[in-house]
Amino acid sequence: MIRKKIGEIFIENGIISENQLTNALALQKKSGKMIGQTLIELGYISESQLTEAFLKKFSISYIDCDNLAIPEDLLKMVSMAMAVKKKVLPTKVSGNTLFLAMVNPLDYSTIDEVKFITGHNVTPLLTTESSLMKAIEKHYGYRSMENLWNPLTEMQLDGEMQFNLDRDFESVKFNEGEEELQADDLYKIGEEPPIVKLVTLILINAVKSRATDIHIEPNEKFVNVRYRIDGDLTSVLKISKNLQAAVTSRIKIISTMNITIRRMPQDGRSTVKYNGRMIDLRVSAIPSAYGETIVIRILDSVMGLIPLSKLGMPDPIIRELLEMLNRPQGMLFITGPTGSGKTTTLYSLLTQLSLESESVVTIEDPIEYDLKNITQIPVNEKIGFTFGSALRSILRQDPDVIMVGEVRDSDTAQIATKAALTGHLVLSSIHTNDTIATISRLRDLGIEPYLISSALNAILAQRLVKKICENCRVEYDIPPYLFENYPYLKTLNIKTSHKGKGCEACGFTGYKGRIGIFEFLRVNSSMRKAIPDYTSDQELCNMARENGMKTLIEDACEKIESGITTIEEVLTKIHYYD
Repeated sequence: MIRKKIGEIFIENGIISENQLTNALALQKKSGKMIGQTLIELGYISESQLTEAFLKKFSISYIDCDNLAIPEDLLKMVSMAMAVKKKVLPTKVSGNTLFLAMVNPLDYSTIDEVKFITGHNVTPLLTTESSLMKAIEKHYGYRSMENLWNPLTEMQLDGEMQFNLDRDFESVKFNEGEEELQADDLYKIGEEPPIVKLVTLILINAVKSRATDIHIEPNEKFVNVRYRIDGDLTSVLKISKNLQAAVTSRIKIISTMNITIRRMPQDGRSTVKYNGRMIDLRVSAIPSAYGETIVIRILDSVMGLIPLSKLGMPDPIIRELLEMLNRPQGMLFITGPTGSGKTTTLYSLLTQLSLESESVVTIEDPIEYDLKNITQIPVNEKIGFTFGSALRSILRQDPDVIMVGEVRDSDTAQIATKAALTGHLVLSSIHTNDTIATISRLRDLGIEPYLISSALNAILAQRLVKKICENCRVEYDIPPYLFENYPYLKTLNIKTSHKGKGCEACGFTGYKGRIGIFEFLRVNSSMRKAIPDYTSDQELCNMARENGMKTLIEDACEKIESGITTIEEVLTKIHYYD
C-alpha cells in the first residue's frame, strides 16, 4: 500500500500517468524491486523526483553518502551481503541509536532485521541508490577493485560488446536447501556495475589478445585469470578472493547457468557482439578445492574460419585437398592430438565446397562456428544421440558430403566407412600421431583392411607450432645442448635457424600467432594394394615417402629454415623417431 501511495504522489503532481503506474506495478511484481526503483528504470521518473516525493510525503531526513567517513567497527554491524541486498548503509551511532541510510526508508522489515542484528534502535535516512552503492563500493572492500583493474587500464572500451541473454531472475531456480537470500545476493552482486565492468574487460582483453580460452582458477588467497594464447597459458590478472563469488556469479548469469548450483559441474554458453562481429562463448564450471574453476572457450568466427591458404599448408597439399573435395565419395581424415587445429582445417575445407549444388551435413560436438547453407547437427550423448546414431539418421537425408566431427568408436567408424563406400564424401577427424598410424587405428576400430583400402582417399596429419614474431626475428646458431639431447637433429641437416628476440608486438615472447605443420598421405593405387597385407607401419611409411609424401618433421624443417618457427618449438610438438 505504501508503494502505491508513492506512485499516487507522482500521479497527483502530473509526473506519471495512471497507465505508467500500472505498467510499473506489473513489472515490480515480477522483479521484486521497489516501485520507486522500477519507475526510475522505466524512465518515468528521476532519482531526484523520487527523493522529493519521499521528503514531501514523510518526515524523513535526507543524507548524501558521497563524502561519508564511516569507522570500521560501524561497518561490521551490517554485513556487505545485507548492505548490497537491502540497499542500506550504517552511517553513525548516537547512544543506542543507529542511523541507517536507505534507498527505501519505509522498508520496515529491513529496519526490524537490522534492529535485531545490531541490538540498536534504527533511525532511517533517505538517500539515492547511486550515492548509496558508491559508498558501499568504497567502504566494504571494493576500494581495492580500482587497483585490480590497473593491468587492464590500457584496454579501451572502444568496441561494442553486447550480451545476448534470454534470461531474467524469474527463471533462476533455487535448489532445495539453498536459501533464497543467498541466491539473491549472488545474483545482485553479480549485476553490480564494478563486477560487470571487470568481467567485460576480461572478455574484451581476451578477444583483443587472440586468446582461445580464459581460465579463471581460484586459489587459497586469490583468483588467477589466465589466457591461452598461441597454445600457451599466460597469467594476466589476479583477482581478490573476496570478489570470487561475484565474478563467478556474473559469468554464470551471462552464460545462462544456474547461479545456485556450486557443487556440481555446469556447462553454459553465450553469444556476444563485439565490434560488429558475433563471438560465441562456451563456458564450463566445475567445483574445485577453493571454489568453482571456470574455463571460457572463445569462438571467434573472424579468427576461426581461416582459408586453406592461411593455414601454412604447402601449395601441393592444398591442390591435393581441393582435388579430394571434388571426388564423389570416399573418406578424408584429419588427424593429430587435441589442440592441433583439426576442426579449423575441417571448417576450412567445408568453405571450399559448392554449397549450391551439394547437400552438406555436419555432425559436431559441439557446433563451434555457424556455417551458411550447411546443415549442422549437434550430438547429445546424454540422450543417446551420438556420432554413430546421428550418422545413421542423416544418411536418410540424401547428403552429398558428410562431416563427422570425430571418429571415436567402432560404431562411428563402421558407419562412416559404409557411407564412404555408398556414394558419400566423408570428412572427419581422428586422434593419431601421424598419417600411417591412422590406418592402424581404423583396423583397431574393427574396420576390415580391404574396406579401408577401398574407402580411404587421403589422410592429413597436422600440428600447430608458434610463429616467430616478424618484428624481432633474427638468425641464430642452434644451441649445442639441443644436439646432445636430440642426436637426430644432426641427421635433419638444418642449415639456418631463427628466433624472436622479443618486442612489444609479441609481448616479449618472441612468438606471435601459430601455423600448421602438415603431413599428407594420398592413398593411390599402390597404397590400396599394400594396405590389406602390410605387416608394419614403417613398411607403409617407406612406400608413402617413395610416392612423394613429406613427413611432419620434414615440413617442420622447411619452416625452421624459412624463419617461420623455431627448433625448440618443433621439438615440443613433434615426437620424431629415427
